[in-house]
Amino acid sequence: MNTTGIIMASGEGSRLRPITQKFGLPKHLLPLGNTSSVALIIPELRKCCNQIILVCGKDEKNIFEEKISLIAPDVEIIPKDHTGFAGDYLIAHQYSKNEHIVLTVGDIVFKKHELPRIIHKVQMNFPKFTLVFDRRQIISKLDFRMVAASTNKEMLQMIMQINPESFKEVSYNFIRLFLQNKVRASLADVLFNLNTPESYDLARKYFES
Repeated sequence: MNTTGIIMASGEGSRLRPITQKFGLPKHLLPLGNTSSVALIIPELRKCCNQIILVCGKDEKNIFEEKISLIAPDVEIIPKDHTGFAGDYLIAHQYSKNEHIVLTVGDIVFKKHELPRIIHKVQMNFPKFTLVFDRRQIISKLDFRMVAASTNKEMLQMIMQINPESFKEVSYNFIRLFLQNKVRASLADVLFNLNTPESYDLARKYFES
């Protein structure tokens, strides 16, 4: 199935600001040994996607092009104009060449081969909208967070205003769409979620060892 992979790498990373300021890089490009979270995601998406788009902040296109073009010149880097996840979804809807769209968060480090496994699984259930959550954190409301999603363009328009990091919003809309038999959930093995200095330090030590 022709699939567009969307890497959502436009978050401000406010909790990682001392580290991002130190390196002068967005959190998605922070060094993890000789790599970064985005650099790990791209080859995994390439196994299943014939188009890859990276959505970045409106002032970060040059730095992403400088870093990503060296390892993946085929990745389309597009800055967004609208804030929040709605801006990511808008770009996904506008620039995707395919009806099947897989979105993943750019600061997530998946277990090796996990992302292709997820994509093959959601393709089997397409066009149902699939939300993918970190297996380790699904029981914790405080850490509830979407790490990936599979959708089509029509459904993408429907969910454009839903904040994937809001437990209340996601729960309400998941139940609503579930009752309409339009949505399902899946779990993923995630190694690191780079949203705090502690998680980044653990990931850095892991890749440097």
